[in-house]
Amino acid sequence: MRRCADNGHITRGLIITVVLFLFTFNVCFNLLQEAFHSVSLKFLSGLFSFLFVA
Repeated sequence: MRRCADNGHITRGLIITVVLFLFTFNVCFNLLQEAFHSVSLKFLSGLFSFLFVA
Protein backbone atom coordinates (compact mmCIF):
# COMPACT_ATOMS: atom_id res chain seq x y z
CA MET A 1 0.00 0.00 0.00
CA ARG A 2 2.73 2.43 1.02
CA ARG A 3 4.83 1.49 -2.02
CA CYS A 4 1.87 2.23 -4.32
CA ALA A 5 1.41 5.66 -2.73
CA ASP A 6 5.15 6.39 -3.09
CA ASN A 7 5.12 5.33 -6.74
CA GLY A 8 2.11 7.55 -7.44
CA HIS A 9 3.81 10.47 -5.69
CA ILE A 10 7.03 9.90 -7.67
CA THR A 11 5.08 9.65 -10.93
CA ARG A 12 3.17 12.84 -10.16
CA GLY A 13 6.39 14.63 -9.32
CA LEU A 14 7.98 13.37 -12.53
CA ILE A 15 5.01 14.55 -14.62
CA ILE A 16 5.08 17.98 -12.93
CA THR A 17 8.82 18.23 -13.53
CA VAL A 18 8.45 17.30 -17.22
CA VAL A 19 5.57 19.76 -17.69
CA LEU A 20 7.52 22.57 -16.01
CA PHE A 21 10.62 21.73 -18.09
CA LEU A 22 8.61 21.74 -21.33
CA PHE A 23 6.92 25.01 -20.35
CA THR A 24 10.20 26.79 -19.55
CA PHE A 25 11.81 25.32 -22.68
CA ASN A 26 8.89 26.58 -24.78
CA VAL A 27 9.12 30.07 -23.27
CA CYS A 28 12.89 30.21 -23.77
CA PHE A 29 12.55 28.90 -27.32
CA ASN A 30 9.94 31.55 -28.16
CA LEU A 31 12.14 34.29 -26.70
CA LEU A 32 15.15 33.02 -28.63
CA GLN A 33 13.09 32.78 -31.82
CA GLU A 34 11.83 36.36 -31.43
CA ALA A 35 15.33 37.63 -30.67
CA PHE A 36 16.70 35.76 -33.68
CA HIS A 37 13.96 37.15 -35.91
CA SER A 38 14.58 40.74 -34.81
CA VAL A 39 18.36 40.33 -35.20
CA SER A 40 18.03 38.69 -38.62
CA LEU A 41 15.53 41.36 -39.74
CA LYS A 42 17.93 44.12 -38.63
CA PHE A 43 20.80 42.30 -40.34
CA LEU A 44 18.82 41.84 -43.56
CA SER A 45 17.62 45.46 -43.62
CA GLY A 46 21.18 46.64 -42.96
CA LEU A 47 22.48 44.36 -45.70
CA PHE A 48 19.88 45.61 -48.20
CA SER A 49 20.56 49.27 -47.36
CA PHE A 50 24.30 48.60 -47.71
CA LEU A 51 23.75 46.91 -51.09
CA PHE A 52 21.50 49.71 -52.34
CA VAL A 53 23.86 52.44 -51.08
CA ALA A 54 26.93 50.67 -52.45
